[in-house]
Amino acid sequence: ESESSRLLLLPLELILEIFAYLDARFVLTVLPLVCRMLRDIVQDKVTWRIRVQKRVQACYPVVEDEEFDWPAACVDLEEQLQHWSEDGRKVEHFSLGDGHFASVDSILLLQDGALCASGSRDRKVNIWDMRKLGQEEEKVLVKSLGVERNETHKGWVWSLASRGSILSSGSWDSTIKLWDMEAEGQQCGEIRGKAAVLCLAFQPDILVAGSYDKRVTIYDPR
Repeated sequence: ESESSRLLLLPLELILEIFAYLDARFVLTVLPLVCRMLRDIVQDKVTWRIRVQKRVQACYPVVEDEEFDWPAACVDLEEQLQHWSEDGRKVEHFSLGDGHFASVDSILLLQDGALCASGSRDRKVNIWDMRKLGQEEEKVLVKSLGVERNETHKGWVWSLASRGSILSSGSWDSTIKLWDMEAEGQQCGEIRGKAAVLCLAFQPDILVAGSYDKRVTIYDPR
């Protein structure tokens, strides 16, 4: 008890430095049970803001709203970083090198990570089955979308976005193509713009595109 009392006499900066050596989830769930002072420190969002910014060493988050949950963000961040600790020895590594013959500029996970879509400067969008990683590569590559003259678009594929079962791909050919993943990736729509499509965002009944001509365009893809 006397040791605990001496600890609480330390400056707050030193207490936070000691906290930094403890697991974030432990700090959040166990230390508040020790005493009222530790509970107050743990419940102060400044404690977690300082901890996160020391880990990230950059502006985080980019945009902070009033209800931003600093403790939860810190726990999630540190648990993610632990996956990459010890020089990545805890992480399995797979390389899929033969699906594209040019730079891959866009990646999107689908169906809770079961599938992965990749868009490339070879003008193709490939669909990969992440559940078959570790098998022969031809088993991991499900298909290339479109297959018209072995290409998905007539220009570089620069952006991907999805909502539900619909995948959208944006290209330097100034088109956005829509693909139904529940129908084996069949094309179910096409939007023709006036400039290269550089970024996409998909929300319910709204598809937003940013293009090379400095425009942001909102589409109703229904």
